[in-house]
Amino acid sequence: MAEPRRPHLLVAVAGTGTEIGKTWVTAAVAAALRDRGRTVGARKPAQSFETDDGATDAHRLGAATGEDAHIVCPPHRWYPVPMAPPMAAAVLGRPALHIATLRDEISGSWPPRADDIGFVELAGGAASPLASDGDAAALTAAIDPDMVVLVADDALGTINAVRL
Repeated sequence: MAEPRRPHLLVAVAGTGTEIGKTWVTAAVAAALRDRGRTVGARKPAQSFETDDGATDAHRLGAATGEDAHIVCPPHRWYPVPMAPPMAAAVLGRPALHIATLRDEISGSWPPRADDIGFVELAGGAASPLASDGDAAALTAAIDPDMVVLVADDALGTINAVRL
């Protein structure tokens, strides 16, 4: 079996919750690196969203990296209902997600020319369900990133949320 492709630096972007700015931070850093001549890529293993929200996370990340939104997040992992991905899949009658499958999809999605830096933006918080058999922390362990960036809001009590 061929060795999975991987960026030179793989960064997982996790959060203390949903809607706290993971996509904004990832897109801003990716765009700044790209402006400095680095090759960057982003992956969103699964995304759920309100259909009337306009651009999805995959669209925003793709705009920052120069990739198509369907490369950032494969179309079969788009869930147009605002719920954790495994719950959204169940509500929509789609197959269950599994950590190993998500890991393999991410590993197989990087281009043959290795990106300098690859970002994997996770859904929700670190303990948010991401698959029927694991959460965002489990996927982080499965992809074995070089670095994890934790994004948190700037509200009172954030230190507690980050330390948990």
